[in-house]
Parts: sequence; C-alpha cells; structure tokens
Amino acid sequence: MENNIIARTKYTDFTGTASLDFIQPHSVIENYAKQKNIDTTLYNLVGFHLIFGEHGGSFSLRFICQEINSQDKNSLVTIDVEETIEGFLNGTRGFEVKLFGSAMY
Repeated sequence: MENNIIARTKYTDFTGTASLDFIQPHSVIENYAKQKNIDTTLYNLVGFHLIFGEHGGSFSLRFICQEINSQDKNSLVTIDVEETIEGFLNGTRGFEVKLFGSAMY
C-alpha cells in the first residue's frame, strides 16, 4: 500500500505532505461520495487523489476507496470523479500543502 499513498509527479522537483479538514468529517464525506454516484454500500471513501495539470490549470479528482467486502484491506480502488477545485473545497474547513525541494532533505 505504501506506493499507493505517495504522491509522485513526472520530475518530482518538490515533494511533501498535505492535510485537509472537512467541516463535518464523516457525514460530509459520505454524502459527498453519494452525490458523485459512489455506491457507499460497496465502497468506503478513504482518501482523495488531486491532480493539477501542467497546461491551463486543469484539475482532476479521484476518490480512493476500499471495497467494503474485500478480504484485502490494503487493496485500494481509485474512482475518477467529475469536479472543480471550487466544488471540492466547498465543504472544507482547511487545506494545507507543504512542498520541499530535494536540497532540503
């Protein structure tokens, strides 16, 4: 699972961490998944994969889910979701990203 949770870009000039708080964590996340047509009886939303493109400020959102009935709890499924960055951030209380160049570590 380690390789699934580390963000990587084409050149990895900067790497770091991110933290996000929803206004009401559990209910907001589950409702958000349902709004995006994710079957919450089959999938448990455990994370997000946000991608900002190099051309024209493109934005892509993927839900990172666990299959509820899967025997392998480390197996993750990604589901592409249509969303804008504004729509994604609408239900958040805070979102912080820290990136450092290779000279820092």
